[in-house]
Amino acid sequence: MNIDLSSLSNYMLILTAWAGAFLAALWLSLIFWVYRDIRSRTRDVFMRILAILLAAILFLPGIVVYLIPAPGAHPRR
Repeated sequence: MNIDLSSLSNYMLILTAWAGAFLAALWLSLIFWVYRDIRSRTRDVFMRILAILLAAILFLPGIVVYLIPAPGAHPRR
């Protein structure tokens, strides 16, 4: 079986572009989700900005850190 290296390179370029676009869309959607979630949880502007920056800078670990101490995360009894 003979593999053409130029076509393989083109396929890898396309795959990398799709993966990058997916990660960018995921990153932006998580920032938007955190914005909407924190807006419904608190009126404190500092906490809103901090939560959004946490999600924007740290990406997936930032979402995990955001969900641990999220204000109002536990239901009231």
